[in-house]
Amino acid sequence: MTEKEFKKKYGYDIVFNEDNKSCIILGFPLYPQSSNKSKILYQHLELASLIEGNAQFPATIKYTQLEREGDEISMYSDFHFDGIYQLLKEEKLNPKNLTYLKPEIYYPDRTSKLPNLILNLYEFDENGFFEIEDEYEFLEFSFVYYKTKQFTKKRIELMKEMGLKTNEIVQLPALPLILLEFDDYGILKPISCFNQAKKTKLENIFPQ
Repeated sequence: MTEKEFKKKYGYDIVFNEDNKSCIILGFPLYPQSSNKSKILYQHLELASLIEGNAQFPATIKYTQLEREGDEISMYSDFHFDGIYQLLKEEKLNPKNLTYLKPEIYYPDRTSKLPNLILNLYEFDENGFFEIEDEYEFLEFSFVYYKTKQFTKKRIELMKEMGLKTNEIVQLPALPLILLEFDDYGILKPISCFNQAKKTKLENIFPQ
């Protein structure tokens, strides 16, 4: 699909990366629920990820939540893409299971200064508890509905003052389902979309 075809279908401009296989979507909101067109595009990206993983339905899903409370230690070790990757490597995931990740970031209440992190893991496992009929039910099951005004100016400034990887933290709500891949030794491979997202600067997300 060309840039013009993408713009016509979804209403967003894109720029292809050097590999000419992946692209950056310009102007996509931090929260996919922000508009009907953003939610449709988000759904199509997730459907493509399910196709890539050859997900078969109906399916039984093993759902796991890994949560980290944001404090002055964990924010530096866990609340960025490399930290999330290390947390996943430490988790005893079954490399034989088709597994998807959706990171989630949220502030526990209105007075919270720092957010919490949740790693939502969805494993296609015959011993899973959740029975999912088709891909659309799965997408709804895994969709995260956010409070869209959680990244206030004060909270952003605090993270910047702390020297955190703020540009990575604020992108977490916009990430669609991530297919986790393992090498022949069962070791989690690097997550390519993380490496791409690292390049996005905070000023491009929140223009002055």
